[in-house]
Amino acid sequence: MEKFKPLSDVFGVNAPKHVTIRVHRDGDPFPAPVDPGYLFQNADLKVVQFWLKADPWRGLLLTGPTGSGKTALIEQVAARTGWPLFQVACHGELEFQELIGRVVLNKDGSTGWQDGPAIQAAKAGGILLLDEMNFLRPGVVGGLNALLDARRYSIPETGEEVAIHPDFRIAATANGVAGDQGTAYRGTQKQNLALLDRFIGVEKGYMQEEDEVKVLSLREPTLTENVAKLMVGFANSLRSMNMEGRVQETLSLRVLTTWAHFVVGFGGGDEMAQAKALALALEPALLFRCASDSKVVISEALREVVQRHYPGAV
Repeated sequence: MEKFKPLSDVFGVNAPKHVTIRVHRDGDPFPAPVDPGYLFQNADLKVVQFWLKADPWRGLLLTGPTGSGKTALIEQVAARTGWPLFQVACHGELEFQELIGRVVLNKDGSTGWQDGPAIQAAKAGGILLLDEMNFLRPGVVGGLNALLDARRYSIPETGEEVAIHPDFRIAATANGVAGDQGTAYRGTQKQNLALLDRFIGVEKGYMQEEDEVKVLSLREPTLTENVAKLMVGFANSLRSMNMEGRVQETLSLRVLTTWAHFVVGFGGGDEMAQAKALALALEPALLFRCASDSKVVISEALREVVQRHYPGAV
């Protein structure tokens, strides 16, 4: 039996009570912890709302730049609605068979079949999330057409006829899905139209600055508003530099909140102390994994920003 709850109650957004979202059946555990600091965007939820109640089921494709929160959106939708989540990190060597399942060696020396994440999700009525789907070869992803179209799926190795649960959904994230951002996203593959026709989509950009400042305030209540605004402004500058190819790294919302956590940890609740801690805090949040040339560029750019807003902090 289908169950719907008000969109405003499930996602904490402003919406009339008659606007509802489909939730998973009672009794299923949440697949991931709810992040109370996650801020949903109404535009995203409009598409998600139709995706979850679709019949026949369709795929949902989220495109957009690195670090814009594509994966986090699906994770938090699953957490709030109770949909089981089966997540796959895609790469160029992944074979379709790995999504379906494989023969494994049991402890007693015998062999047996182990369902892959696609079959597990199809049986449980969960969400199969393909992170960075466009790293897969088009032929691999094309095998998903049968799961998107059929009510039953036959596993050749076992002969099992899998009845696909009506709550089964496929979600995918991708950068440069049209294949025209090859220099920015090396290794990605242009996907075929037959597959894309089976998806509805959301182009997910970075959040508005005021929304990201609000998220930082929710995650770190003692972070001062001025420092939060400086951090978000710098994050957007770094994202632009990344898209232009000037640096390899970017500042996702996840890294931004980690940075805020260290800023508060190093600087306490005083605004000037937080400003002085910005450079030091960026090291464990981001710089430790940057290439040496990018590290120099990012550090200098941050120094200039801090100097402009807080002359005595550097």
